[in-house]
Amino acid sequence: MKQGIIFDMDGTLWDSTVGVAESWNEILKQEKVNRTPLTVEDFRGIMGKTMDVIAAKFFPDMPEKERMELLDKCGEYENEYLSGHGAVLYPGVEETFAKLKEKGYDVPTDIYTVEEARDALLKLVKQVKA
Repeated sequence: MKQGIIFDMDGTLWDSTVGVAESWNEILKQEKVNRTPLTVEDFRGIMGKTMDVIAAKFFPDMPEKERMELLDKCGEYENEYLSGHGAVLYPGVEETFAKLKEKGYDVPTDIYTVEEARDALLKLVKQVKA
């Protein structure tokens, strides 16, 4: 039986906070949202929170329906942005993957974009089901 390990990407394998901040700020500018630009530290402070909590923290003066719609736009563009720009792998990730592979685990290697990570994850899921 094949063995695999599934990792969460953000905050576990890579730090995408720079790209997330940049992509969200582009949407805020396009949508003419009146607030100071979001920073990397803003995003580090909300990692792991639910989207409704993030929306309330970043856009407290906006009606809930509007802020959730804005969050959807930000999230969509974030995925597109990270697909093209990638993120920074944390130290030791590549070495850990290499060691797991040596031990017989089928793990993705050389992943630099969200699309590549998604494709590797889908491949792994198919292998685990086989």
